[in-house]
Amino acid sequence: MSPGLTDGQERIAGGTDAAVQNYPFAAAILYGGRLFGNGAVLGRFFVLTSASALHVTQTSGYTVTVGVSNYLHTQRRVQVMGIYRHPEWIGWDDNLAVLATGTIAFSDYVQPIPLASHSLEDTLLTFVSFGMNSAGTSVQLQHAAFRAFAGQQCHYLVRHGLAAGPINTGRGYCVATQDSNPKGFFADDSGAPGVSNIQLHAVFAYTVSGGGVEDVGIAMRISKYKGWIEGTIQRILRS
Repeated sequence: MSPGLTDGQERIAGGTDAAVQNYPFAAAILYGGRLFGNGAVLGRFFVLTSASALHVTQTSGYTVTVGVSNYLHTQRRVQVMGIYRHPEWIGWDDNLAVLATGTIAFSDYVQPIPLASHSLEDTLLTFVSFGMNSAGTSVQLQHAAFRAFAGQQCHYLVRHGLAAGPINTGRGYCVATQDSNPKGFFADDSGAPGVSNIQLHAVFAYTVSGGGVEDVGIAMRISKYKGWIEGTIQRILRS
Protein backbone atom coordinates (compact mmCIF):
# COMPACT_ATOMS: atom_id res chain seq x y z
CA MET A 1 0.00 0.00 0.00
CA SER A 2 1.23 3.48 -0.83
CA PRO A 3 2.59 5.76 1.91
CA GLY A 4 -0.05 7.75 3.75
CA LEU A 5 -2.74 5.08 3.33
CA THR A 6 -4.00 2.83 6.09
CA ASP A 7 -6.31 -0.16 6.01
CA GLY A 8 -9.87 1.10 5.46
CA GLN A 9 -11.88 1.43 8.66
CA GLU A 10 -15.09 3.08 7.46
CA ARG A 11 -16.86 4.38 4.42
CA ILE A 12 -16.77 8.11 3.82
CA ALA A 13 -17.10 9.00 7.50
CA GLY A 14 -20.29 11.00 7.91
CA GLY A 15 -21.57 10.14 4.44
CA THR A 16 -25.07 8.94 3.56
CA ASP A 17 -26.32 6.20 1.24
CA ALA A 18 -26.62 7.16 -2.42
CA ALA A 19 -28.46 5.74 -5.43
CA VAL A 20 -26.31 5.01 -8.46
CA GLN A 21 -28.84 6.61 -10.84
CA ASN A 22 -27.87 9.93 -9.26
CA TYR A 23 -24.17 9.18 -9.86
CA PRO A 24 -24.14 6.93 -12.97
CA PHE A 25 -20.41 7.52 -13.47
CA ALA A 26 -19.56 5.85 -10.14
CA ALA A 27 -17.29 2.79 -10.36
CA ALA A 28 -15.88 0.36 -7.82
CA ILE A 29 -12.33 -0.91 -8.41
CA LEU A 30 -11.85 -4.51 -7.30
CA TYR A 31 -8.94 -6.93 -7.24
CA GLY A 32 -9.85 -10.58 -6.88
CA GLY A 33 -13.35 -9.46 -5.91
CA ARG A 34 -12.10 -7.29 -3.04
CA LEU A 35 -12.74 -3.55 -3.05
CA PHE A 36 -9.54 -1.58 -3.62
CA GLY A 37 -10.95 1.83 -4.47
CA ASN A 38 -13.26 3.91 -6.61
CA GLY A 39 -13.33 5.54 -9.99
CA ALA A 40 -15.27 7.59 -12.53
CA VAL A 41 -16.47 6.30 -15.90
CA LEU A 42 -15.05 8.47 -18.69
CA GLY A 43 -16.14 6.45 -21.72
CA ARG A 44 -17.09 3.00 -23.00
CA PHE A 45 -13.59 1.70 -22.36
CA PHE A 46 -12.15 4.02 -19.70
CA VAL A 47 -12.31 4.68 -15.96
CA LEU A 48 -10.28 7.26 -14.04
CA THR A 49 -9.05 6.47 -10.53
CA SER A 50 -6.17 7.25 -8.19
CA ALA A 51 -2.87 5.44 -8.61
CA SER A 52 -3.02 4.71 -4.87
CA ALA A 53 -6.04 2.47 -5.40
CA LEU A 54 -3.95 0.11 -7.56
CA HIS A 55 -1.42 -1.17 -5.07
CA VAL A 56 -1.21 -4.64 -6.66
CA THR A 57 0.81 -4.36 -9.86
CA GLN A 58 -0.69 -7.26 -11.86
CA THR A 59 -3.37 -5.99 -14.21
CA SER A 60 -5.16 -9.31 -14.71
CA GLY A 61 -6.81 -9.42 -11.27
CA TYR A 62 -8.60 -6.08 -11.55
CA THR A 63 -12.25 -5.59 -12.45
CA VAL A 64 -14.53 -2.56 -12.41
CA THR A 65 -18.14 -2.64 -11.21
CA VAL A 66 -20.52 -0.02 -12.64
CA GLY A 67 -24.24 0.73 -12.60
CA VAL A 68 -24.97 -0.57 -9.09
CA SER A 69 -25.40 0.91 -5.62
CA ASN A 70 -23.97 -2.28 -4.06
CA TYR A 71 -20.59 -3.25 -5.52
CA LEU A 72 -21.09 -6.96 -4.76
CA HIS A 73 -23.50 -7.24 -7.70
CA THR A 74 -21.36 -9.12 -10.20
CA GLN A 75 -23.49 -8.73 -13.34
CA ARG A 76 -22.06 -5.25 -13.96
CA ARG A 77 -18.37 -6.14 -13.69
CA VAL A 78 -15.98 -5.55 -16.56
CA GLN A 79 -12.36 -6.62 -16.86
CA VAL A 80 -9.50 -4.14 -16.62
CA MET A 81 -7.34 -4.59 -19.71
CA GLY A 82 -4.62 -2.05 -18.95
CA ILE A 83 -3.43 0.37 -16.25
CA TYR A 84 -1.87 3.70 -17.21
CA ARG A 85 -0.55 5.49 -14.13
CA HIS A 86 0.61 9.07 -14.38
CA PRO A 87 4.30 8.84 -15.40
CA GLU A 88 5.43 11.06 -12.52
CA TRP A 89 3.49 9.27 -9.78
CA ILE A 90 5.75 7.80 -7.08
CA GLY A 91 3.24 7.52 -4.23
CA TRP A 92 2.15 11.09 -3.55
CA ASP A 93 2.21 13.65 -6.38
CA ASP A 94 0.32 13.11 -9.65
CA ASN A 95 -1.80 10.41 -8.03
CA LEU A 96 -3.97 9.40 -10.98
CA ALA A 97 -4.40 6.42 -13.28
CA VAL A 98 -6.47 5.69 -16.37
CA LEU A 99 -7.93 2.18 -16.61
CA ALA A 100 -8.59 0.66 -20.03
CA THR A 101 -11.48 -1.78 -19.65
CA GLY A 102 -13.70 -4.12 -21.55
CA THR A 103 -16.81 -2.54 -23.07
CA ILE A 104 -18.89 -0.56 -20.55
CA ALA A 105 -22.54 -0.65 -21.63
CA PHE A 106 -24.25 2.69 -21.06
CA SER A 107 -27.74 2.92 -19.55
CA ASP A 108 -29.74 5.10 -17.16
CA TYR A 109 -27.43 3.71 -14.45
CA VAL A 110 -24.13 3.95 -16.33
CA GLN A 111 -22.98 7.18 -17.97
CA PRO A 112 -19.62 8.93 -18.44
CA ILE A 113 -18.89 12.20 -16.66
CA PRO A 114 -17.18 15.15 -18.39
CA LEU A 115 -13.84 16.43 -17.10
CA ALA A 116 -13.82 19.93 -15.65
CA SER A 117 -11.75 22.38 -17.70
CA HIS A 118 -11.40 24.91 -14.89
CA SER A 119 -11.33 24.62 -11.10
CA LEU A 120 -11.89 27.18 -8.37
CA GLU A 121 -9.35 27.67 -5.60
CA ASP A 122 -12.08 27.12 -3.01
CA THR A 123 -15.25 25.19 -3.82
CA LEU A 124 -17.80 22.69 -2.56
CA LEU A 125 -17.67 19.19 -4.08
CA THR A 126 -19.68 16.03 -3.57
CA PHE A 127 -17.50 12.93 -3.23
CA VAL A 128 -18.92 9.49 -4.06
CA SER A 129 -17.42 6.26 -2.71
CA PHE A 130 -17.99 2.56 -2.07
CA GLY A 131 -15.32 2.54 0.69
CA MET A 132 -15.99 -0.28 3.15
CA ASN A 133 -15.25 -0.92 6.82
CA SER A 134 -12.70 -3.35 8.30
CA ALA A 135 -15.43 -5.94 8.93
CA GLY A 136 -16.34 -5.95 5.26
CA THR A 137 -19.95 -5.02 6.03
CA SER A 138 -20.20 -1.81 4.04
CA VAL A 139 -20.90 -2.34 0.34
CA GLN A 140 -23.25 0.57 -0.36
CA LEU A 141 -22.43 3.63 -2.45
CA GLN A 142 -22.25 6.76 -0.31
CA HIS A 143 -21.93 10.48 -0.92
CA ALA A 144 -20.89 13.48 1.15
CA ALA A 145 -20.19 17.16 0.58
CA PHE A 146 -16.69 18.49 1.30
CA ARG A 147 -14.91 21.79 0.96
CA ALA A 148 -12.07 21.48 -1.58
CA PHE A 149 -9.54 24.28 -1.34
CA ALA A 150 -5.99 25.27 -2.21
CA GLY A 151 -3.99 28.34 -1.23
CA GLN A 152 -2.53 29.48 2.07
CA GLN A 153 -4.94 27.68 4.37
CA CYS A 154 -4.30 24.38 2.62
CA HIS A 155 -0.52 24.94 2.79
CA TYR A 156 -0.83 25.55 6.53
CA LEU A 157 -2.72 22.28 7.08
CA VAL A 158 -0.27 20.05 5.21
CA ARG A 159 2.89 21.97 6.24
CA HIS A 160 6.03 20.55 4.65
CA GLY A 161 5.33 16.80 4.79
CA LEU A 162 5.22 14.41 1.85
CA ALA A 163 1.50 15.08 1.43
CA ALA A 164 2.28 18.70 0.59
CA GLY A 165 3.65 17.91 -2.88
CA PRO A 166 0.40 18.24 -4.88
CA ILE A 167 -0.46 21.39 -2.94
CA ASN A 168 2.90 23.02 -3.58
CA THR A 169 2.56 22.40 -7.33
CA GLY A 170 -1.02 23.70 -7.42
CA ARG A 171 -2.31 20.35 -8.70
CA GLY A 172 -4.05 19.22 -5.53
CA TYR A 173 -6.84 20.20 -3.14
CA CYS A 174 -7.12 19.93 0.60
CA VAL A 175 -10.49 18.32 1.34
CA ALA A 176 -12.20 18.83 4.69
CA THR A 177 -15.60 19.10 6.36
CA GLN A 178 -17.58 22.12 5.20
CA ASP A 179 -20.48 21.97 7.68
CA SER A 180 -21.26 20.98 11.28
CA ASN A 181 -21.46 17.28 10.38
CA PRO A 182 -17.90 15.88 10.69
CA LYS A 183 -16.81 13.89 7.65
CA GLY A 184 -13.61 12.29 6.46
CA PHE A 185 -11.91 9.65 4.31
CA PHE A 186 -10.17 6.32 4.74
CA ALA A 187 -8.02 4.17 2.44
CA ASP A 188 -10.87 2.43 0.61
CA ASP A 189 -12.16 5.83 -0.46
CA SER A 190 -9.11 6.21 -2.72
CA GLY A 191 -10.17 7.20 -6.23
CA ALA A 192 -13.51 8.65 -5.09
CA PRO A 193 -14.79 11.18 -7.66
CA GLY A 194 -15.42 14.75 -6.48
CA VAL A 195 -18.12 16.35 -8.61
CA SER A 196 -20.04 19.59 -9.09
CA ASN A 197 -22.47 20.67 -11.82
CA ILE A 198 -22.22 17.24 -13.49
CA GLN A 199 -18.47 17.59 -14.02
CA LEU A 200 -15.53 15.74 -12.51
CA HIS A 201 -13.42 18.25 -10.56
CA ALA A 202 -11.31 16.04 -8.28
CA VAL A 203 -10.24 12.50 -7.44
CA PHE A 204 -9.53 11.68 -3.80
CA ALA A 205 -6.01 10.27 -3.34
CA TYR A 206 -5.00 9.90 0.33
CA THR A 207 -5.18 11.42 3.80
CA VAL A 208 -2.46 13.36 5.57
CA SER A 209 -2.43 11.36 8.82
CA GLY A 210 -4.20 8.04 8.35
CA GLY A 211 -7.83 9.02 7.86
CA GLY A 212 -10.94 9.95 9.81
CA VAL A 213 -13.06 12.99 10.50
CA GLU A 214 -10.19 14.92 12.10
CA ASP A 215 -7.85 14.38 9.15
CA VAL A 216 -7.35 16.35 5.95
CA GLY A 217 -7.79 14.59 2.63
CA ILE A 218 -5.77 15.30 -0.50
CA ALA A 219 -7.44 15.17 -3.92
CA MET A 220 -6.05 15.69 -7.41
CA ARG A 221 -7.49 18.68 -9.32
CA ILE A 222 -8.77 17.27 -12.60
CA SER A 223 -8.48 20.51 -14.58
CA LYS A 224 -4.71 20.39 -14.01
CA TYR A 225 -4.53 16.90 -15.55
CA LYS A 226 -7.16 17.17 -18.29
CA GLY A 227 -4.54 17.24 -21.04
CA TRP A 228 -2.76 14.16 -19.71
CA ILE A 229 -6.01 12.23 -19.22
CA GLU A 230 -7.35 12.99 -22.70
CA GLY A 231 -3.95 12.41 -24.30
CA THR A 232 -3.63 9.04 -22.58
CA ILE A 233 -7.06 7.96 -23.79
CA GLN A 234 -6.23 8.97 -27.36
CA ARG A 235 -2.93 7.06 -27.27
CA ILE A 236 -4.71 3.94 -26.05
CA LEU A 237 -7.35 4.21 -28.78
CA ARG A 238 -4.66 4.54 -31.45
CA SER A 239 -2.62 1.60 -30.17
